[in-house]
Amino acid sequence: MVVDDDADLLAMLNLALTRAGYSVIAASNGREALERLEAGDSPDLLLTDVAMPELDGVGLASELSRMKLQLPIIFMSSSAPKELSDRFASERLDWPSEAFVSKPFQLVHIVDAIEGALNALPDTQEHLPLF
Repeated sequence: MVVDDDADLLAMLNLALTRAGYSVIAASNGREALERLEAGDSPDLLLTDVAMPELDGVGLASELSRMKLQLPIIFMSSSAPKELSDRFASERLDWPSEAFVSKPFQLVHIVDAIEGALNALPDTQEHLPLF
């Protein structure tokens, strides 16, 4: 699942990742992403912007934790990692330092982060390249 309020970036990520062989579920903010998850979408991975209206990426991660949904999360942001780690601490979430991509980025960095996160999933879990 890819979540970003920048419609152009969301479309570009959707196209690029689809061409790379992934099935993409797109959402324009955290609230929409939650609605998709509650409606039954079950991604293997979440790639989300941090700063979004309605429900931001950190709030989305907090909701996923509350819902006991465990999936790799990769955060994208132009903010400094230190600012984000402080926000995670205030939400009582673990800071996933290995799952952060700074904006602007090159697509290869996103694909590398996705492949690393999916490859780290337990072998016992069957998954399609769906996010």
